[in-house]
Amino acid sequence: MRCTAILAGVIFAASGLARPLDIPAVDTSLLNADLTDITDVTDIADLPDLPDLTDVPALPISVSVSALPAKRQVDLSPITDLANDLLGEVTGTVTDLLPTVVGTLNDVGATIDGLVANVETADLDSTLAEVESILSSTIAEIEAVTSTAGVDLSGELATVQAELSTAVSEAEALVSSVQSLLGLVSVTDTLTEVESLAAELVDLLAGLL
Repeated sequence: MRCTAILAGVIFAASGLARPLDIPAVDTSLLNADLTDITDVTDIADLPDLPDLTDVPALPISVSVSALPAKRQVDLSPITDLANDLLGEVTGTVTDLLPTVVGTLNDVGATIDGLVANVETADLDSTLAEVESILSSTIAEIEAVTSTAGVDLSGELATVQAELSTAVSEAEALVSSVQSLLGLVSVTDTLTEVESLAAELVDLLAGLL
């Protein structure tokens, strides 16, 4: 009898453990949904609109023009006066002309050297234009004097050899200065003409030696 009661209790306990757990049903509606018509992610998610970057105002940027160095024009009036004096003395002699030529070439050479030293701030175009005019006038005056009837070059040159040699040296130094400037700036027609005139002066003066 006791064994029967124990066996019945074991069977009862086993039947209680075998009862299924109460698990809630899983919603499978999403698995059965038709996703073939979804072409835009906005169909399944409400995304916020992105801001329009073109509406961002431009930042004001100020540029100070005063910070840029101003171009300085070289005062060539003293040399221009010398050139004017040359033009007013066409009937002069080589002896009278050479001191003015030497002074003119010396001043023009110093002007070109000044451009080389201050190439970033000097007014190259205006200065070179004046130098071109001065050299052209100097060449014209030398040619006018040496070709004037009655000028005895052989007699006069014997007394001005030293000064003529100085003039040639000044012209050669001018050519060297112009070539130095050519190595620092963009080549322009005016600068090329200045170099050509300086070289012409060397040949012209050397031809009188």
